[in-house]
Amino acid sequence: MKVISGEGHVAEVCQRVIHGPIVGELLGLDPDGVPLVDYPGNTHGMLHARTLISMPSSQVFEGMEVLLQFEQSLSGRPIITGIVSDHLVNNEIKILTLNSDLMESALVDGKKVRVDAREEIELVCGRSSILLRNDGKIVIKGMEITSRAAASNKIRGGSVSIN
Repeated sequence: MKVISGEGHVAEVCQRVIHGPIVGELLGLDPDGVPLVDYPGNTHGMLHARTLISMPSSQVFEGMEVLLQFEQSLSGRPIITGIVSDHLVNNEIKILTLNSDLMESALVDGKKVRVDAREEIELVCGRSSILLRNDGKIVIKGMEITSRAAASNKIRGGSVSIN
């Protein structure tokens, strides 16, 4: 018999003792942002987990491997103590896809935002794009492109071609 306590955790009567860390899987976040996890041998089903770490929701993805310890060694009380990865440094090839249902915009709190890439950075929206390449080339594409300046609007270059 499984009994869920008021805190969303399995009651202690049906829990087994777990000693040491276990690599589990992050299944997602509940509506309040509380992590949901599973681990090998778990008989409780999806569990709410407490966490020692925090990270932006944009970096959280379903299927992440997490290192779990257990509060009072009880199998229904997982605590995320870290992220398990094969790389010490984030994989530079990994593409992060943000679910548009969850995020309408990104707010970066600071005086300056900088995005660095070794090869290129591309911003795409519908039929418009801006491409910045490491060789210094910038390509702007769109159905209509408008450039406005309150003061001067300068075009400089080794050669300038219009039409």
